[in-house]
Amino acid sequence: MTPPSRKWYWLVSVLALVALQALVFAPSLDFEFLKYDDDVYVYENANIQTLNAESIAWMFARPYYHAYTPLALLSHAVDYRVWGDSPRGHHLTNVVLHALNSILVLLFGVQLFQITRKEDKGVFVQAPANPGAQPVARSRPKVSYETAGIVGAFFAAAAFSVHPMRVESVAWISDRKDLLLAFFVLLSVMAYLAYHHRRERKHAMLWYLASLIAFVFAALSKSVAVIIPVILIFFDALLPNGPAKATTRKSLLLEKVPFFLVSFVFIAVAMLSARGTRMSDIVADFTLLQDVLLPFYSVMFYPAKMLWPVQLTPVYGPPELPVMILAAVLCIGVTALAIIAARRGNRWWLLAWLSYLVAILPTTTGLSAGIQPWADRYSYLPVVGLMLLAGAGVRALWRKVEVRGALLVSSTAIPLILIVVALAGLSMRQLPMWQSGEMLWRHAIAGAPELPRPYANLGVVLDSKGDHGSALGLYAKAVEIEPGYADALYNAGVAYEAMEFPDSAALFYARAIAADSMHDDACVNLGNLHVRAGNLDEGIRLFQRAMTIDDSNPDPYYNMGIAAFSKGERTRAVECFQAAVNRAPRHADAYHNMGVVYLDLGDGDAALECFRRAARLGLVDSQNLLQSRGYTW
Repeated sequence: MTPPSRKWYWLVSVLALVALQALVFAPSLDFEFLKYDDDVYVYENANIQTLNAESIAWMFARPYYHAYTPLALLSHAVDYRVWGDSPRGHHLTNVVLHALNSILVLLFGVQLFQITRKEDKGVFVQAPANPGAQPVARSRPKVSYETAGIVGAFFAAAAFSVHPMRVESVAWISDRKDLLLAFFVLLSVMAYLAYHHRRERKHAMLWYLASLIAFVFAALSKSVAVIIPVILIFFDALLPNGPAKATTRKSLLLEKVPFFLVSFVFIAVAMLSARGTRMSDIVADFTLLQDVLLPFYSVMFYPAKMLWPVQLTPVYGPPELPVMILAAVLCIGVTALAIIAARRGNRWWLLAWLSYLVAILPTTTGLSAGIQPWADRYSYLPVVGLMLLAGAGVRALWRKVEVRGALLVSSTAIPLILIVVALAGLSMRQLPMWQSGEMLWRHAIAGAPELPRPYANLGVVLDSKGDHGSALGLYAKAVEIEPGYADALYNAGVAYEAMEFPDSAALFYARAIAADSMHDDACVNLGNLHVRAGNLDEGIRLFQRAMTIDDSNPDPYYNMGIAAFSKGERTRAVECFQAAVNRAPRHADAYHNMGVVYLDLGDGDAALECFRRAARLGLVDSQNLLQSRGYTW
């Protein structure tokens, strides 16, 4: 019987991955935008809602929301051009990207297994006893190295694809950056491995350049990609059948210089972008011992959840000290075992473990521009190596089929299928909580009622729906748990302002500033209340304070312009409005008000240009003004 072509194995593997992915994640296409960064990145982000040279230049020219992720912003802009404000298309892009990443994990696994394949030392044809006699055929292996490799890689890719920890990255539109990061990192590493074993061949440098270019795209997606050069060095050092002996360590390091130069540039950009980033509130009050143990706990958190994916939530609470000590012991123990295994000739463990450690390292210290030190999305790329380690174990197990036959195939295939089915079932159970912001944070509260942030975030969702009273109750609960919770105090001020209680709003804004002197939004909102009350100087003082906290924020400049105009300082008002549009080129209100000031200064041409820019950005007031005077835009 003729064995099936390996092309069929590839086709079946890819189709099975796509079908599995569709089965698990297709329901997310009907989910809402979340009032949880989706507003900041997509549906309230005017900077991505027009796709042209100017908007693209803005994305690449500056950080946004404490991070430099221009490629992610560009992907949102493309989605907005195609799908508008319908969340279905934005979710579809996430699902497709995750499917592509799963296929890349499959290809990456097969590539690694081919590189690490040992020569088959079995004898398949017995030599004849007499020179003229026919050879006696021995039984051929029922599973080849290639087939076992595809099976192992498929298991790794399928487990990666449908693992419940992937739900957050796929169902949450705002985590597009992690999906893009993984896509380009996988392409970069795969291209480098192709170069790694073709250094002496023609066109090898094309693979090297492809790897470098994909690395740049990865860094443009999310700056954590800067760790990739270190991982490439691990591959050089630990993969078998590596570079020729003539390739020295010095030359291996020299060829990484372009990668490290790119890393240094993006590290600098990331540091500038992260101004205002601080220690997460969840770990801010840790003792010195807990601070020392925190990285070990963070390292072991994701493998533990990978093996036992239950009680997943968007916000995790702080661990108990005994758990942190146990995590440190386990981390040191696993590292030691991986080193011992490598010394005995099995480098898979050390390569996978070191790659995971380096990839997860940026999230282990508790420093975060987000709201938590641990999140499922942080594991998206780092666990790929651990999944492939499991796939290598499956490959090794299936190689025994060559000796023991089809019985082992069925006895190993069924448990593997059951594992993937169980993971898919857990993901389908996990997925609905991301259907809406209200469902998400109610789930988080049920899972961790001792944490203040889920109450505050649910309050924001209800506040956006006009249910200010319920929102205030949730903010009060958050402040009760954490009295110095500045964001909850600030949001209470927003709710009171929406209810037209300016005195109460001012009180809570002041309390937010007292709790966090770096809360620039509270400074801006309190400044606005003072300006409306006629206290222009106090308002301007607060705007200036907000500028020193975050110079990239256009809001204090825009509001300073309004205050300056109210004081009769026309030139200063123009400068402030111009500063606002420099930071937010699609700030239509700033252009309109700048036009008003230019009119007051008697500069009709400048005013007309400002009104036209505001009108092109969709501001109805500017459009009506121009139309009433017979102008087009």
